[in-house]
Amino acid sequence: MQNGRNAKNSKMEFKLDVDRLLRDELEYELQIRRIDYSGNVEKLRKTLRSALALEKSGNVFSQIIQLDAKTEITICEQKLKELKDIFFTTESSTWPIKKIQCKLAHIFGRVDRISSSEESLLSKRSELVNLIMEFISEFSSKVAYTEEHDVQLPNFPEFFNEQSKEVENSDSDNKLPTVSSLVSSTYKKRKALNPPELDKDALTSNKNPLITGQSTFIISTKPIIRNPYQDEIIQFKEKVAEKITNIIFDCLKSASLEQNTIANVNNLEIKTRIEKCLQNISYNNNHNGERIE
Repeated sequence: MQNGRNAKNSKMEFKLDVDRLLRDELEYELQIRRIDYSGNVEKLRKTLRSALALEKSGNVFSQIIQLDAKTEITICEQKLKELKDIFFTTESSTWPIKKIQCKLAHIFGRVDRISSSEESLLSKRSELVNLIMEFISEFSSKVAYTEEHDVQLPNFPEFFNEQSKEVENSDSDNKLPTVSSLVSSTYKKRKALNPPELDKDALTSNKNPLITGQSTFIISTKPIIRNPYQDEIIQFKEKVAEKITNIIFDCLKSASLEQNTIANVNNLEIKTRIEKCLQNISYNNNHNGERIE
């Protein structure tokens, strides 16, 4: 269900993406590779991108810096908690899947490099590894299930809007598609498979665009069903609105004359007068004898 991917053929890929790492994560990845990690975020990303490309081609950077195990465990626990909060407290349509995959790759690699002679720290490290693996398993299962059970929406043209085009064309965080993008895709596919029906009578009449040379087709439409009480309901609403408006204006005018300001308008008085006004206004539906107050 990610944008631009085939749900059935997609696979989980947990790898570093420099564009989805925070500054402290970029600094760590460079530091453990014995590479200078000073400069702004853009510089750090360019440097790490080059380092990863070299590693992919077979060059390995030695880890010569032994970081504090206790600090590293605390940092990784916090980062894992942040990912879980995002995943378990948000709707599936807003999951930043690629970002979560990248962060898990970073966290797992970070935990894997932790070493200590203290038994308690090694035990915590093992527990953290288990928590990461459990989350990866649940994350992968839920994403796969969501992809397999994609929502099929009805073919309602009124749901189609321009915003869905922006969602489809945006270079986002590879999130799961939103409702608008799903509707857009579903509507356009069905529209292509079910073109509008031509008016059969028009094809043999002088209104036939092929005969008269008109540039548009005549499309058959269903008659619009009109509420027989629509005009009366509109008049009733206008009457209520007029009464309420007059009450508010009278209260404002009175307050202005007495206090030379409208700051002391009695809200309770306005509310009371409006309620009393509404009690005296009713819409009588003479067609079925019902009385709506």
